[in-house]
Amino acid sequence: MSKQPLERSSRPRRWQRLAAVASAVAVLPLSALVVTAPTATANSTVCNKYCDGRDPALAGGNRIPVSRTAEGRTVQLHLADGDPMGWASLESAHQGDQIWLDRSWDAGNSWSDGSKLGATTTPGGVGGWRTSMFNNDDWNNTLVGALRACFKSTDTGTNYCTEWARTTWNAGNRETAAQTAMVMRWQHSTGRFENNWWYSAVALRSLIESIRWTGLPSYKYVINETFEKNKNAYQGTFRNEFTDDSGWWGIAWVSAYDLTGDTKYLDAAKTIADYMSSKWSSDCGGGIIWKVGGTYKASISNSLYLKLNSMLTRRISGDTTYKNRATQAWNWINGSGLIQSGDSHVLDGMSTGSCTPSNGGGSYNQGMMIDGLVEYWQATGSSAALTKAQGIGDMLLNTSYYKASGIMRDGCEAGSGVCGGAENFKATAIRGLAALNRVLSNHPYSSYIATNADTAYNNDRDPLAQYGLKWNGPLVVKGVGSQSAALELFNATHL
Repeated sequence: MSKQPLERSSRPRRWQRLAAVASAVAVLPLSALVVTAPTATANSTVCNKYCDGRDPALAGGNRIPVSRTAEGRTVQLHLADGDPMGWASLESAHQGDQIWLDRSWDAGNSWSDGSKLGATTTPGGVGGWRTSMFNNDDWNNTLVGALRACFKSTDTGTNYCTEWARTTWNAGNRETAAQTAMVMRWQHSTGRFENNWWYSAVALRSLIESIRWTGLPSYKYVINETFEKNKNAYQGTFRNEFTDDSGWWGIAWVSAYDLTGDTKYLDAAKTIADYMSSKWSSDCGGGIIWKVGGTYKASISNSLYLKLNSMLTRRISGDTTYKNRATQAWNWINGSGLIQSGDSHVLDGMSTGSCTPSNGGGSYNQGMMIDGLVEYWQATGSSAALTKAQGIGDMLLNTSYYKASGIMRDGCEAGSGVCGGAENFKATAIRGLAALNRVLSNHPYSSYIATNADTAYNNDRDPLAQYGLKWNGPLVVKGVGSQSAALELFNATHL
């Protein structure tokens, strides 16, 4: 399989991996402070359009997204978006100051590969200094990276670095930038996002839908590699003892099939749906259990079951098996009390001991139920299911628990904003709302979705396009969960 993580229609030829040598050219573009070009000392040479070690005087642009001032000096990260490469400069440098670039392949969590790229020491008699240029991505190895500029003060021996940033390659707008930042959190070694099992399923579907909406093909390789590296994990074919985990993977693989046309993904989704069906029981009148061997019937598991079987109904010609299962799930959900009759709030679930729904569900309970009901309406034409979905959608927009100053939130976002593993709940909430918005002729939630997207973009991201938990700010708890939520938010803006 050819791996070509490029935004443009044609890819530059593969350059030979040569030792990177910087040219001795006098002046840094747009800065008179740097008077000579130091020799690069690349530790891990990468060659894309150009090889590491290129002279900044040849740069195809000069954008400074981040800088840091300390001890009277200012270190800056320069990015040449057209190359796409970056370099570091130090203004008001002192003789003996060291300057370099760090390059990270995991969103700045580590930078051992190629640490201190282009490290050079400022000589006497100059006003500033710079490194040579280095790539922020490694296309030949499908490594998506970031750069930061650093210096070490000769006066105190203290290191100072800018924030992480990258060029606009595969990140030319807010959607593709968020998509690229998501892929930075995908691990080649495990084929998972930050090695989290069910988060990876949610993140993968967010990525797949983002690829579909943006048309950016660069990260399609993640889909196949995730599948191949994890298909034998746990019970095989993305099944484990938790039916909701299995369901997340099932709908992700249907999305993968929609995007690629590869039937292995559809076959996996069918296997998962069959597995979930085996966990249906007559206790409490029906429904599937949340965990094998347990006694809890969670709304999240059952709404995923409804969604997956409805998706398969729509994609398998002449199907009756999955349609019958979807109808059975809808009938049970509708009569179970999981969706409260008064305010349409979706409760978390019920124990088979009491069969009484309880516990206020999080935003993902609401969103997944909407998503499942909309999919069922599309598969069967059930107007009652669509009406239920709209009731939950209206509740999401009018309940303070899920809304603060017009912006979607979970209750756990109060205070420190640590949601303890629920950072991706809003990914599912906004996805369900978007699914409903698309099928209603008046698109009643478009303004709300657009406001949330603009607010997150303006208040809840760092220079690397990593998003946090609180869309109205401040930026906290960056990770695969909050990043998948941001991706789904941008996906939701499309009708």
